[in-house]
Amino acid sequence: MKFRFIAIIIGILLLSACSSNSNASSNRSLKEALNTPSPVEILKNYHEAVVKKDLQIFKKLVMYREELKKVSNDELEKELTKGMENESDFIERVGGIDKIEYKEIKKEDMDEADIKRFDEKYDKNWTIIMANYGKFIEQIDTTVKPGSMLSFYFFKKVDGEYYMVSNDGGSIDQVVKRGKEDKYIQTKKD
Repeated sequence: MKFRFIAIIIGILLLSACSSNSNASSNRSLKEALNTPSPVEILKNYHEAVVKKDLQIFKKLVMYREELKKVSNDELEKELTKGMENESDFIERVGGIDKIEYKEIKKEDMDEADIKRFDEKYDKNWTIIMANYGKFIEQIDTTVKPGSMLSFYFFKKVDGEYYMVSNDGGSIDQVVKRGKEDKYIQTKKD
């Protein structure tokens, strides 16, 4: 009887140990996934680097931008510093990082032609994040149309991490299907 009891305990301990290894591996994967920032978090980090004038982080986040591929190494730091200064000034004018709203544009809300165009350009491996600076600007200038004064940042996944590859300004109706605008911005002023 004692032998059976000991055998059962040993069996339970062995199963528990195997299960723990499986859970540890699963937890590692989960931890790695949780440590990979989303494009929204990366854009926030980008804006924080701009405001803090952290050239090292700024450079890492924009290293895949198309226009930077044409810049020589000698000119790169100068161009990045200039771009960071311009963006920092803009963020200051709109009221700071706290005034910026970030949202990922879902592909299901976009026109098929745009999705196809971006798939071809970015190898089907892209995400668009909208930065809404306009909410603050609308409070100052009542002639600003709601849903304009937006910036759209394109991120491409490279080796498991997202990098900003381009951005463009515009209005929400240039990016999402008609009728989907309210999902991303408040289209009517209160």
